[in-house]
Amino acid sequence: VVKQALLGLGRGDEVVAIPVAENGIQRFFRAVIRQVVVQPGKVLDVVEQGCPLSLNLLIDPLLGVQPAPVVELIEKVHAAFPAGVVDDVNYDGSIKSLLFLLNTDCAVSIDKSQRFLSDLTGGKLKISRGMINKLCREFSSKTETERKKIFADLLSCPVLHTDCTNARVNGESAYVFVCASSDEEKVLYFARKKKGHEGVKGTVTEDFRGILVHDHEITFYRYGSAHQECLAHVERYLKDSMENESSLTWNRRMRELLQRMIHYRKEHTGEASLDAQTVAGFETEYQEILDKAKEEYKRNEPSPYYREGYNLYRRMQEYKTEHLLFLHDMRVPTTNNTAERCLRDY
Repeated sequence: VVKQALLGLGRGDEVVAIPVAENGIQRFFRAVIRQVVVQPGKVLDVVEQGCPLSLNLLIDPLLGVQPAPVVELIEKVHAAFPAGVVDDVNYDGSIKSLLFLLNTDCAVSIDKSQRFLSDLTGGKLKISRGMINKLCREFSSKTETERKKIFADLLSCPVLHTDCTNARVNGESAYVFVCASSDEEKVLYFARKKKGHEGVKGTVTEDFRGILVHDHEITFYRYGSAHQECLAHVERYLKDSMENESSLTWNRRMRELLQRMIHYRKEHTGEASLDAQTVAGFETEYQEILDKAKEEYKRNEPSPYYREGYNLYRRMQEYKTEHLLFLHDMRVPTTNNTAERCLRDY
């Protein structure tokens, strides 16, 4: 059949099966190949059975000729899987999804995930550690389109929550950045070796032009058009100052003011804006309390062992606008709890 094909009989219309002896084992290879020059003036279209090997290596031992290189490889095809035969290593998506979620979302080690599946199936499924290990890369590859869409959707959000936390990657210290919409419908995670601007590179935050909500990470102030500090963190810092600087009054007054402002804002959820006179009153009281803090720290210099309260006062003065933005824009939340929740698994 090979000789007839070489003479041009039925070129491209017949399947030519070429047996090849390799290391004493008879194997078959299959590939669709067009325009292979074997001898001057002779062109052959051949379909070989099996996996890709050079056509030169297949023909030369049989014909004793020196064929020219393959001009064009159109495609590689695979024969249909034989009916009634089960591939022992062909796992469906449910098995892969279970192992992927166990290892990533539930933080179960590869060895324990492997053992769990084996015990669950009575020893029938014993998946290799290598296969479990590559599921993250497979997931990343198969979700690239979805991730690009989420990335674009987050860029168009008016408000973006962002945060960073410590993590471990292959036993080494690393960081995970999160970018999330206020409704948590769109969330992306980014693993980075470093914090700061190096860590922000390639994340949604780097190109975001809207309002950023974060936990006073100075790095984030280089991005976005406006900022809202997480007031849940500020309240905790104020409480800590109250416990360590009990002789001062500004911390207690400021905490009470924040709680009143947050409550007032919640009462008017769904409205287009807050009463301008009420907001102005809040801002005036805010500044009065900071002026009081300045006086108190002049009389009672902060201890070298505890300066967190003093640093908080300075920060709330310098970033006054970023602490009170939620009073001027109803889209802006009072906390960064959205990003906090998204990072809990890490």
